[in-house]
Amino acid sequence: MENKALLRGLALSTVYLVWGSTFYAITIGLESMPPLHLIGLRFLVAGMLLYGVARSQGAPALTTAQWREQAILGTLLLVLGPGLVAWAEQWVASGLAALLVGTSPLWIALLDEHKPLTAQRMAGIALGLVGLGLLVGNDFRLLEPGRLMAIAALLGSALAWAVGSLYARRTSPLPTGLRAGSQMLWAGLVLLVVGQARGEAFDPWATSRSGWLALAYLTLLGSLLAFWAYNWLLSNCPAQVLATHAYVNPVVALWLGCWLGAEPLGLPIVLATMLSLAGVALMTASENGAARGWRIRPPAALLRRTSGRC
Repeated sequence: MENKALLRGLALSTVYLVWGSTFYAITIGLESMPPLHLIGLRFLVAGMLLYGVARSQGAPALTTAQWREQAILGTLLLVLGPGLVAWAEQWVASGLAALLVGTSPLWIALLDEHKPLTAQRMAGIALGLVGLGLLVGNDFRLLEPGRLMAIAALLGSALAWAVGSLYARRTSPLPTGLRAGSQMLWAGLVLLVVGQARGEAFDPWATSRSGWLALAYLTLLGSLLAFWAYNWLLSNCPAQVLATHAYVNPVVALWLGCWLGAEPLGLPIVLATMLSLAGVALMTASENGAARGWRIRPPAALLRRTSGRC
């Protein structure tokens, strides 16, 4: 049990730190590569590696029904996840993108019928969202009408990620490498086809060295390492706890922007960081049983409980 808890902590830390840094890597990659090709190549290469290794180690070929399940997951988690994020970051700041993607824990908490909303979990969600709001408050003041489609895409990305995370619980059990590899293969092909259909101009010879390095980072760490950890956590960690990566990722992204991109770092960002991490701590403690008995009753239950007491 202790070993599994340690593995869960290491996997969560990997998802927190690596995926937080991918916001900056995507920004670098977009300087010389179109968004759907950038993310499509990332997933296609990583998918071939993961799927190939899994099959070489004796994993059975997927059935038609299993491919259908993994295609749905690949679409929800990857095509509509990082694919939409990269597309939207052409028009909105990475901090704003991080905030909107950070709404996925709220979607999961509202959609997960097996996990009752507790006061502590709701407090964690609220603290996390307040912290994220402070992190990117300046972006809200600079919003323009032309960015509305990008904002809608980011909110759709958060919702799709939440739905995919919950849907994964109902799919056939598969080895982690086989599952992640098949999802990435599907997502990579879809993104590249859509990118070509939309007329994205991708010239490998015109891509800068930093663009290729960003693609390599996204592929090796963002897709291979962190996504493998995420897929393992889907079967070994409560959905609400796993979704807290959406709180930490923007914090990592903004601190990296300050360190590598010379972005300003002041007291509001420090306070926002503390609020976001406090929200993560509250939600994690709630899932570990610290908030048992704090269940929030729905209105109908309250009416039944108080009927005849006017």
